Formats: sequence, C-alpha cells, structure tokens
Amino acid sequence: MNNKLSPLIAWLAVLIAAALCLGVAIVVTLRIEDRTLKAVILAMREEGLDWVDVRVDGLRVLLSGTAPDEAARFRALVRTGAVVDANRVIDGLGVAAPAAITPPRFVLNMWRDDDDISLTGLIPEAVGKAAVVDRVAGSHEGITVADMLGHSQLSGTGRLGRRHDVWSAGPEHAAARPYPGL
Repeated sequence: MNNKLSPLIAWLAVLIAAALCLGVAIVVTLRIEDRTLKAVILAMREEGLDWVDVRVDGLRVLLSGTAPDEAARFRALVRTGAVVDANRVIDGLGVAAPAAITPPRFVLNMWRDDDDISLTGLIPEAVGKAAVVDRVAGSHEGITVADMLGHSQLSGTGRLGRRHDVWSAGPEHAAARPYPGL
C-alpha cells in the first residue's frame, strides 16, 4: 500500500506546488499592475494631465483620453515613458479638434525719417501692398518708401477692432502728417 501512496503523494505535492506558484504569480502580477497604475496616475497629475485615463494590463500601460492639443498628448506619452519602459506604453490618446483660427490683427506702422518712410505690419491682401506703398509715395514727391509689409488672405480686424474696409484713407493721412523732428 505504501507503494501506491507514494506516486499519489508525489502528484499531490506537484499539484500543491503548481497551485502555490500560480497563486504567487497572480498576487505578484496584481501588485505590479497596482504599483504601475499608481505611479503613472501620480505622474499624470503632477504634470496637470487630468484628462488621461490609465489602465494597466500585465506589463502594458494603456493610455486613453482626448488631449487638448498635440503637445499635451506628447507630454503624456513622454511622462509615462519616464515612469515605465516606453515600449510598454500603448497609445490610445486622441487630440481635440482645434478651435477656429483666430483672424489676424492688421496693423500698419509708418516710420518716418526726413525723406524716407518705412512701412511695416500686416495688411489685408484685398487692400494690396502695392496700393498702400503707392498711396504713401504719392502723398509727397521725393519720398522713398521702404516696403516691409506682410499681407494675409484671412479676414481680420485692425488695432481698434475695425474691419479692413476702413483702411482706405489711413496711409495718406499718416504720410501727410508733419514730421515732428527730434
């Protein structure tokens, strides 16, 4: 009978050892996942990245959420890669659609020095750079006009919030002003 129990005891010992190993593996896996999750969440909160959702599956870290912009998404990935190996990070982050483009602020600066006028700033393309330069040059004979203007196709406003259709008389008025001297 002793010979029949010996293999049974051996198999029972193997099964107990396997169950014990499986139990330890599960506990260690859960502990690693928990620590990783806490570390990554803490890193996201320190960076102010509260929009990131973090899940851990084994050694993989899954990030999800909608970033306000691409820079914030990149910061989340880099910060997570600093906490865990970057190869373990699964990127499920999205980027919010950008807001409408802010129209440019049109401005025309005239710098006058004796017989020279330099034009700088941003003007509407509809007004035309050449037209502005011609208006200023035509307001006084002998004036040299340096054109350093930029132009934009987008609709925008001027410094006072006015639309670009009020630009018609501005260049002549500014060029006709007497030079105050030094």
